[in-house]
Amino acid sequence: MKTLLIRPGPEIVEKTLFGPWEPELAHLGKLYKEAGGLYRFLCMFEMVSPTPLLAVGSWLKELGEEVEVLDIPIHFGLPLREKGNKKRREEFFHFFEHADCDVVGISCTSTFESLASVRVAGIVKKANPDIKVMLGGYQGAVIADELMKQSSAIDVIVLSDFEPIAEELMNAFKGRIPLRDVPNLVYRENGDIKRTNVQKIKVDLDQNPYYDFSIVEQYLPNYIMYSIEASRGCPYHCSYCQERIFRSYHAVKGAERAVDELIEAANVIASVNNMAFFYYSDPLWGLKRSWVREFCTVLIERRDEIKAKHFGWFMCTRFGMLKDKEFELLKKAGCATIGYGIESLSPKMLKLMGRSENQKKYLQQVQETIGKTLNHDIQLYISMILGMPGETPETLKETVEGLKKLPIDNELLHIFTFLAYPLPKTVLEEQLTDETLKKELGVHLWAEPDWRKGYFPKLTPLYDPSDQLSVQELTEFYLDLSEGKYGIPIFHKKLEILKGVRGLLSKEEISPEDYLKWAKVWRRMMTTLTG
Repeated sequence: MKTLLIRPGPEIVEKTLFGPWEPELAHLGKLYKEAGGLYRFLCMFEMVSPTPLLAVGSWLKELGEEVEVLDIPIHFGLPLREKGNKKRREEFFHFFEHADCDVVGISCTSTFESLASVRVAGIVKKANPDIKVMLGGYQGAVIADELMKQSSAIDVIVLSDFEPIAEELMNAFKGRIPLRDVPNLVYRENGDIKRTNVQKIKVDLDQNPYYDFSIVEQYLPNYIMYSIEASRGCPYHCSYCQERIFRSYHAVKGAERAVDELIEAANVIASVNNMAFFYYSDPLWGLKRSWVREFCTVLIERRDEIKAKHFGWFMCTRFGMLKDKEFELLKKAGCATIGYGIESLSPKMLKLMGRSENQKKYLQQVQETIGKTLNHDIQLYISMILGMPGETPETLKETVEGLKKLPIDNELLHIFTFLAYPLPKTVLEEQLTDETLKKELGVHLWAEPDWRKGYFPKLTPLYDPSDQLSVQELTEFYLDLSEGKYGIPIFHKKLEILKGVRGLLSKEEISPEDYLKWAKVWRRMMTTLTG
């Protein structure tokens, strides 16, 4: 049996991106013209190899299945107008008319991919009704019933990690067992939507095969980073995050095995590119310091085995978890970049978003960790989420003043800013339906989050955060911050050094050639970090 795994990417809704907008959402007209933010969503995220497809595809190959990958944005490009969308759908249809596969698996990991996932599923079924269509990923799992009702083309949605049920699911597709015997599914039977038994199964990452990059071989030149993982899950309960909804455990790969996989992957990439830069897709990398020390020590000892001319890696972790010894080892082991989510520097907002129970300690850890990271000459990205329920001009001022206390002039420190967007089933979404809390905080919801509209997550505020801060005022603050009017060098501005980014909205589409061109530019920029 042959499976075609698909990254759908986004599908742009022309009216959402270009307007006209309803009066209460007129602020989107300003936000959706901000070149740095658009580049991040339309280009940058699409130029990282798709983690879910690598994980699923590698496991299927381990089971002896035949696997191919279709990375739609890289393969077909990304139209920015409805005329281009129609043309691309016709290209999809012709592609799937001749597709040699029995199963299509669509990765629906983000609300931004939902519309494209449904479109692709429908085209697959129209072109070849015999193909089994399955969806998986964070977004697919949390709105499974809604997606199944929206599209009769979807046969199965996986509600959990794929690996524990992979063999049973493939056997069901082959007709050996009924779908109802496979756990953690929403499926269609005689036109009815049904659910199977839900089982919480922890994945043993040491039993998973290494990522097989041969399944994305044709796309390797287009990627700026190659995804890999050392752990899954997160023990924290931040209000804006879907991780705990999808996965209730935290699993870690053995340090030696993680190093072995990284080296093997780097040498595969080295045959295509002279720069092997890896992105650890772990929600929380390096939870235990002892594991970090072992991982780095083994990687340092085996560094000479890596054939790539330029090698480095990027991971995301939490403030206060690592000490000087770990930073010293990380630098020697090739860690070029660390991402940290500050999210806010207002004690009130940190508490409301469930970021920390001890806000004073957390803010102290922010200062200390950033200092230690820079002292060891490691680049770092910090992210901020503005406009959570309860945000006021005073809490925004606290965040700005806190940022100014950081070494913001250091060229290794980069700041990303996002705007709060309620992802399905998160605490944030619950807060926006809690009438008592909304009244207490002064929140007013102007529009429902709707994946059919093609909203840009983290760039689409839909509510007044408080009775002291309207969504329009929040938008103006965000844009002023992004333009450097508060004296803080936001990374969005730095992204504009990439040729063509400023004129992004003047294009009819982002072509495969554009992705390849920008990937080459990014790799040249990153060679200074990887050594």
